[in-house]
Amino acid sequence: MSFRPISRPQISSRRVRFVSAMVIAVLLVLTAAAIIIPYSANSYIDTIAQKWRVQSTYLERKGAYVAEIYRHLGFGGFIHDFKNYVMRQEPALREKIGHNLNALETALDGLEKIIEDGETKNKAQDRKALADIRRTIDSYIHNLEIADEAARLKWPPTQTDAIVRVDDTPAIEGIETLRRTWREHEDEAQLNFEAIVSDATTRISLFLVFVPFLALSGFAVIWFVRRLTREIVQRQRAETEVRRGEILVNSIGHLGNGVSVFDRDLKLVAFNKSFFDLLELPENLATPGRSLADFFRYNAERGEYGEGDIEDQVRERMELAYQFQPHKLERTRPDGTVIEIHGIPLPDKSGLVTTYTDAGRPRPHWRRRSVNCGPPSTV
Repeated sequence: MSFRPISRPQISSRRVRFVSAMVIAVLLVLTAAAIIIPYSANSYIDTIAQKWRVQSTYLERKGAYVAEIYRHLGFGGFIHDFKNYVMRQEPALREKIGHNLNALETALDGLEKIIEDGETKNKAQDRKALADIRRTIDSYIHNLEIADEAARLKWPPTQTDAIVRVDDTPAIEGIETLRRTWREHEDEAQLNFEAIVSDATTRISLFLVFVPFLALSGFAVIWFVRRLTREIVQRQRAETEVRRGEILVNSIGHLGNGVSVFDRDLKLVAFNKSFFDLLELPENLATPGRSLADFFRYNAERGEYGEGDIEDQVRERMELAYQFQPHKLERTRPDGTVIEIHGIPLPDKSGLVTTYTDAGRPRPHWRRRSVNCGPPSTV
């Protein structure tokens, strides 16, 4: 019998090269994926942020122009001054009319430019609103020459008013249309933005399901993306409130009624001059962040709430205010002035808006109409 050693199986060089190539390929794929996924996610977030910046700039500029038009056209603005000028024929009012006209033309030109440059579904409505406002202003400008002549010749104001009277309904409706389309565009941009963010998170999550080797890095990417998207969404929502707040502050600053706005902690956020004038409040209280309790205490100390312990009066009113319930009441001040007070809570008890109106008729005692029980919860 012959002996023959058993040969060991040999791994061919071709197989070695194939396995090596596969390992290298897998490593390259994993390395590339580890680099590409964060880079792509970051680029996608940058794209989202860029889109939002464009939308935010458009909305901010449009909101500012609409607020300017509202301020210079409506109450306390051009139309209001024109009617007062016709009835009083005062040169100072004529100067105010000219100032408001210049401001209106600047705001209208600026708003028209950004409307034409933007791509929105409400462009046709905005164009019509601008055209209605311009036609109304042109009618007033045409009649302003008659009013000037009437003031020079001292015509009876009622006669002049009958001649130069203009139907300003189209302009008022145009302003409301601009404000409505601004809000609609803002809501639409918010929904689109959140949908894009949601789509981005979904795509990355699905990709990680099919790439288990990238699970760890995938979770890091998801956390990174979600953190960024939360920050972007939170920042976007905060920016939206300041414009409305600024528009609100710009708007309420020209109202005849007193207006105050307190936040969820009953700290002063916004107010107008009439609020302090009607209630004869000191200037040192006109500071954002002031507690409502300071206003109650000041009124209690000067006898606005009648006899009783001052701190008890403040505490009772603060307890009612923290309920954030709607209320309407009339209060007679010690000098006999009757103030009508109307409180409206903001959604989710995030604050309280209160208006103060001089009722114009003194009464022997104050009577209260409110959904609350106990003392009133407003200044």
